[in-house]
Amino acid sequence: MIVLNLVMDGSLFRLWSLHRDHENFQTNIAALEQQNSKLNIQLAKAHDPAFLEREARDRFDLVSEGDLVFVFSEEEGP
Repeated sequence: MIVLNLVMDGSLFRLWSLHRDHENFQTNIAALEQQNSKLNIQLAKAHDPAFLEREARDRFDLVSEGDLVFVFSEEEGP
């Protein structure tokens, strides 16, 4: 009789729904904590001058004084 009453007024369904939502939130929290950890590692690297120099060279094609730079011209073929 108690089970029938819980099913009829929707309490059992709401309880199941809340449990499912809780599991989804826990999964999302774990993923966000992992992403936060990766971002903290990147932030720590960003304070390193060697890392900043390497990123500037890679992203913006910058060179340092004394670097040897090759410039190739695009020649049109016959």
